[in-house]
Amino acid sequence: MVLLKPDSSLYNYWRDWVKENYKEEYEHAISKSSPKQNVLNLMFKYLNIDKKQFMSEHRKGLYFSNIYKNGREFLCDEISEDDLIINDRFENDILDWWKPRAVKRYSKLFDENRLDDNSLWYDDSNKKKVQSWFSSRGVDEIL
Repeated sequence: MVLLKPDSSLYNYWRDWVKENYKEEYEHAISKSSPKQNVLNLMFKYLNIDKKQFMSEHRKGLYFSNIYKNGREFLCDEISEDDLIINDRFENDILDWWKPRAVKRYSKLFDENRLDDNSLWYDDSNKKKVQSWFSSRGVDEIL
C-alpha cells in the first residue's frame, strides 16, 4: 500500500515546509528508496494526519527489460545461467542505448510542462556510479 500524493501545489508547499523545518529528517527521507513516500510520511506525521485515510491498495507499476533473449526460460528455471544469451541492444554500453530514450522522454515532459522538480538518484550518473549502485544491492556485474 502507498500513500496518495496530494495535488502538486499542495505537495510542493508541504514538502518545502518539511524540508525547511525538519531538514535532517527530510534529507534522510530522500536518501532512501521511495523518497516521495518517505516525504509524504513526514508530512502526514508533522501535520498530524491519519495516514490510513490516504492509503491506496493500487499496486505500483513494474518496469522490466529482458536483458537476455532467453530470459523467460531462465526465470522459469528451464535453462541455466551459463545458457543466457544477451539481447543485441544490451551488447554495447547500456548507457549508450538508454541515454537517447531518456533524453527523448525528458524533452517530451519538458514540452508538456510535466517535469517533476524532485531530485532523482540518477542525477549526474555515469557507468561507475550505476555499477556501484547495483553492487550495493548485491548485483555484482551488470555493465
